[in-house]
Amino acid sequence: MLIDELSADGAGVDGEEREGRAAVLSAMARTSPELLLAAHAAPALNGLAKAAKDDRVPCRCAAARGLARLAVASAAQSGPACPYLPKLLPVLSRLLRDNGSEVREAAAGALKRLTKEHPEVRISTGGTSSKK
Repeated sequence: MLIDELSADGAGVDGEEREGRAAVLSAMARTSPELLLAAHAAPALNGLAKAAKDDRVPCRCAAARGLARLAVASAAQSGPACPYLPKLLPVLSRLLRDNGSEVREAAAGALKRLTKEHPEVRISTGGTSSKK
């Protein structure tokens, strides 16, 4: 399946392909976040979490954007009790401290959008969520 392939371990894959995989996962999260969460949550989240650790800035930026889109969709579906927020928020929190300014900007924008659209979700410095 495509999602599984995109989320597969990037061992032996060059940087451009890893970047492409991250960009496609992010685009899928933009166009169909609810579908992605409903049918392919684990591989999509794992693939974006791996991309968030990549040595290439564009991979980490794509990961931040994709994770943000999934976090917003997830909060819309389940509110602060969403089962995916505990996995998403620590990764976005770590990206806020990234060496790349573009990555920090993408992560900050992601968290800003999440808190603006879902003020009931509170983000602590540890990356966990709770109800206000």
